[in-house]
Amino acid sequence: MNFLFRREPRHVFMTTQDPSYIYTVLCGRCDYPIEADDEVCPRCQSRLEDCPVCREIKHTRAPWTEPCPTTGRKTCPVCDTRRYAFGIQPLSEVEGMFCTNLYGCPAGGLLLKTDEFAVLREDASTCPVCRHPELKPLNLRTFVYLISQCVFCNAVFGSPPSWRPGWANQWDVTVDQVKSTPPRDYSPCPLCGREDTLDRDAREVEMLIDKPGELTGVKEGLLTDLYARVAELGKILILENDDRSAARKMFKTWFNELNLLSHDSTITVERAGDHLLQGTRRPEVHKILRLRLDSLLKSWKEQVPGQGLNYRVSGRNGKR
Repeated sequence: MNFLFRREPRHVFMTTQDPSYIYTVLCGRCDYPIEADDEVCPRCQSRLEDCPVCREIKHTRAPWTEPCPTTGRKTCPVCDTRRYAFGIQPLSEVEGMFCTNLYGCPAGGLLLKTDEFAVLREDASTCPVCRHPELKPLNLRTFVYLISQCVFCNAVFGSPPSWRPGWANQWDVTVDQVKSTPPRDYSPCPLCGREDTLDRDAREVEMLIDKPGELTGVKEGLLTDLYARVAELGKILILENDDRSAARKMFKTWFNELNLLSHDSTITVERAGDHLLQGTRRPEVHKILRLRLDSLLKSWKEQVPGQGLNYRVSGRNGKR
């Protein structure tokens, strides 16, 4: 007879038959330990799938659900998050809330790599996935307005009506996206926590930079083509939750085999990270970003021995 034993953390199990082997994934319906790629639970016989919102946090495979034929909506039985496929139903027609925890939650800012929007219940006062006590969900209908008013969010997210399948895997950020942001009427941004503004000639982005541990608010300018690289670094951190995968994506996107460009048209990886972190002025966002960025840059140094964080990245010229 074979017995199962639960270990810490609570989602880990081992068996008496082979104590060296552990199970780290559970069935989302009956909590039975399963293999990570099991399509059917051996106990309750439920058909299973990975929910891109809660799979890594709750360590479960969710019971499979049929998408709505008219809206493309799927609702996860585990985290109760609704997912709307890109390009089927306009965001203005969807009732619900969205998580504002861009860097620390798979559902943050609606963005999923599976070409779906993550929509929370209409009465959600806290995100059920990350449960962040300060980064509260906002009404979905404010999303388009918020990103249109923020230089950084506009550069990272572009224009929601143009999102189509495959958008989440397009990692480039253009100068045109940076320059298309209208004057803002609030500060700082409730999503990214930044207060970036364009100068009068739209040649530089002016950032309020804080020193570590000090809210100094010193203004610093950065050419728009180099700023696009900073925004691209933020986009990678938002879309890629695993830091090693993010570092591989950054390496693939930024690697220049010759690396002989003029220093006036480049920015080091370390400096891009500094601009991203120091210009994020909301303390609760800054804290999450710092942890994510430290881990990402550590992985980057492992993949780019020698130059490491001194590796220089060319500015974007506005062309895809």
